[in-house]
Amino acid sequence: MKLAVLLPGSNRIRLGHSEIWKGPIRTSDNETRMAFVKLVDERSLSIELICALIGRELSLPIPQPYLVRIPAQTISTVSQETMAFGLEEVNMPSSTIQDDELMKQSILNWPSLVSCAAFDSWIGNSDRIPHNLLFVGKDDFQMIDHGDALPSYLLAETSPNNKLIQYLKDINTTEFSKHRVLKDLLEVSQKFHNIDLAEVHRKIVKSNNSISHETVQSLLNTLHNRLESLVDIYKAQLDIRQRDFIYDSPRENSEKSKKSGEV
Repeated sequence: MKLAVLLPGSNRIRLGHSEIWKGPIRTSDNETRMAFVKLVDERSLSIELICALIGRELSLPIPQPYLVRIPAQTISTVSQETMAFGLEEVNMPSSTIQDDELMKQSILNWPSLVSCAAFDSWIGNSDRIPHNLLFVGKDDFQMIDHGDALPSYLLAETSPNNKLIQYLKDINTTEFSKHRVLKDLLEVSQKFHNIDLAEVHRKIVKSNNSISHETVQSLLNTLHNRLESLVDIYKAQLDIRQRDFIYDSPRENSEKSKKSGEV
């Protein structure tokens, strides 16, 4: 977990569902970086940190995250010291693609599509496209903003809408081709079982005193419980009707399958 302090000179870029500022941060390595800093409640802050930490552990394209301390009066809306979530600004031209068809075609050529689609199913994120996928070059994207992941209604078997998988389903219309996509998703999912959720918990709780053990543990328990349901979740999202294919649970092939995140 990287820590940082927000420096004076930030500009507010959004106020509404969440308050986001862009400004300079001083990292724990004593370096200055430009970052997007998001002010959210304790649960949302925990979700952002969990998803960013796990995503980067899985080598997914996510900018460097920070737990950012905002001293009182550094920005106009903070009267007392506050902890916030930060993402380092990507050092390349970045934007969102407004044309739906162009967005779709570029995503279908994206090398990280299957990995990111599997991840979004695991964390229950239904809000990836178009605003939470940052275009950084030809057929290349960065994943940002996991504020809608791990919603309070999410259960082990819940399968929220996943537009990345929807794109895969649109070009794989036969049962055979859908099962081929399913096999690819399950191959990615094997890596999920190797994530040490207890270590993720330790990093977040140890780094600050503004997030409770119980909040982080509850979210990690949800992730742990969803691991065994991913086969059925993927099948539902791909609209697979033929159910007589048998897939071993990725958990059975994981060397760290006993790590549940319980502390």
